[in-house]
Amino acid sequence: MSLVDSNSATHPHPDWVSMDIEKLGQSFYTSDGQPLNEHIRGLKEKALDDALKRRELLKPSLEETQEGQPYLRTTDGLVNSRLRAQIWPILLGIEREFASKPSKLSSASASLFLDDLNSTDLPPHKDEDQVKLDIQRSFTVLTHIQSLSHLQTDSYTTIFSRSDIDELKKKLQHLIIKILRKYPALNYYQGYHDVASIILLVCHTPHGLGDLNSSEIAINEALAFKMLDKLTVCHLRDFMITDINLSINHLRLIPTLLEAIDHDLFKLIKHSSNSYVLTDGLGYDYSFYQGLSSILTFFSHDISNLQHILIIWDFILSYNSVLVSEYIYASTLIFFKDDILRKLGLTDPSLEDLDFDSVDKDLVHTLVSPASLFDGLTDQDLIKILNKANVLIDNFPIHQLENTPSTFDLWFNSFNKHSVLLNTSSLYPDRSLKNDILLANNEINSLHDLMQTQDEEMAQQTIYDLQIQRKIAEQQEELESSMHTTNTEFDDLLNSSSLSLMSSYSSLNTKIANTSSLLFKRIFQSPSPELPNNKKSSDIQYFNNIYKISFTVGFVGFLLHFLLSRSHSGYSQGVSRIFSPSIDILKRFADSLVTNDSVRSWTRELSGLGQGLASEAGLVFKEAGRLVAEPVNNGLYVGQIGLGNLRSSIFSMMG
Repeated sequence: MSLVDSNSATHPHPDWVSMDIEKLGQSFYTSDGQPLNEHIRGLKEKALDDALKRRELLKPSLEETQEGQPYLRTTDGLVNSRLRAQIWPILLGIEREFASKPSKLSSASASLFLDDLNSTDLPPHKDEDQVKLDIQRSFTVLTHIQSLSHLQTDSYTTIFSRSDIDELKKKLQHLIIKILRKYPALNYYQGYHDVASIILLVCHTPHGLGDLNSSEIAINEALAFKMLDKLTVCHLRDFMITDINLSINHLRLIPTLLEAIDHDLFKLIKHSSNSYVLTDGLGYDYSFYQGLSSILTFFSHDISNLQHILIIWDFILSYNSVLVSEYIYASTLIFFKDDILRKLGLTDPSLEDLDFDSVDKDLVHTLVSPASLFDGLTDQDLIKILNKANVLIDNFPIHQLENTPSTFDLWFNSFNKHSVLLNTSSLYPDRSLKNDILLANNEINSLHDLMQTQDEEMAQQTIYDLQIQRKIAEQQEELESSMHTTNTEFDDLLNSSSLSLMSSYSSLNTKIANTSSLLFKRIFQSPSPELPNNKKSSDIQYFNNIYKISFTVGFVGFLLHFLLSRSHSGYSQGVSRIFSPSIDILKRFADSLVTNDSVRSWTRELSGLGQGLASEAGLVFKEAGRLVAEPVNNGLYVGQIGLGNLRSSIFSMMG
């Protein structure tokens, strides 16, 4: 018998008129993404109530809820918490009697919540102090309670006072401590109180036993304890062993899914991960710490909207597997992919391959974290995210992916064979470990043994991971050593080449210097004919010296001009700047020759030209000296082309 029995398909609830229930249910997630209107919500609620009435005296097994699961996966889930308090226990495999009437608990008797526990004389759990601290300093419970009081769809109109909130916090604390004392092998983790708070609120009745004037708070204590008990041992057990690395294995499944579904997102997360960066791309361990709080708390820690949390829980419990949380997180990343890439500046349409190595890795970590993803989450967003997750679960089973042998099979099938993902919280029906065995009162010791076995399995994987890390470190050292050797060889080759080049350059410099000296020696030491007259010989020698000096000055000027124009970018501009006034004077003189006819005016212009050129000459030589001195002082080595030898040769001959 299913939640919606076989008769409901052929004889639908009267309020559904002629609509096909199955098609209507499937259309909720494939519509325009809008929440259900009040009329459709009412029809859905009545259909679920009718199904529950027809099976009220039946004790369902997990397999018998398969046909009713689409109701939980459609828009708005189970509609309200009244239905959740009746259907969640069925999904968790809890006996039907615990989903009956709530018991009345007044504010004066909150301590009675632990009376049965104290009577068994169980010792306190080692983590009880941490539980008390988390509940007192946590605002999550208060936020959820305030959201609960404003849910019009749940008809919660109670305005909670401070004493009511304090009372609920006490009950939450007692609920958690009771679980921990029953199972001392469990290790409490921060965020577990968020999970317990959702259970407590679903089992909460706003007005005591229907009395609107009553100030008492009604909690179905037995139901709350049974639900948290089942959820803890069958689904959260991996998170409560001694080694947190088993929880990290769960988080590794998010990039594992993305590698098969969205290559860009996978590369973004991979290239910004610490394991990839620290190993220079040689290793990647799929760690994804950003999603820790969401996975460990079924998103109850990271989402402030209680209605959203409850719908997500409906979805997860419909599959009866904690693995669904990883699919939801992957779906969320895919849904917000464009926003993530835009904020990283990776939306340029001209880019064929996105450059993930140059992105801000801290910004990536922020953008893929729950605080960023779920900030401002709307009803429409959640509908589309869950719809996408539903498709991913069907199309990308974790045990049939291309990368499964190196990921899921390695982490779970090879090492952690007693993980909840392979038995009590498996996404697939072939479960090797039944829920009832673990939760029987006489099986507490077996749970202790089971968790000890899980710790040992995780220890073996840790040893394996350390071996892999050591191999990667050795590869890094070999690569660095190889690069160092290559760099040394390259440096040696470069130094050898530099020495050879310097030697060749020095040889060339010497040849140029010798050639220049020989050239000028031939010019200036050319034999002169003997003259009989000493007077004429002296005059010729005088004019010959003038010729030598003029030739030398011209040649040196040419070399200086060549060197300065090559080595000093502002030289040419400077020359143009200092000679432009003289050019202007000559231009004005030329104009005057054209326009003036008198000799007197020519004389006046020539006189002015002479004075102008004389004045400009002083400025020219002053500026030229500055231009020559500046590059020379900055490192121009004129002697490199043999000018020093040239000077010595000339003056030695002239002496």
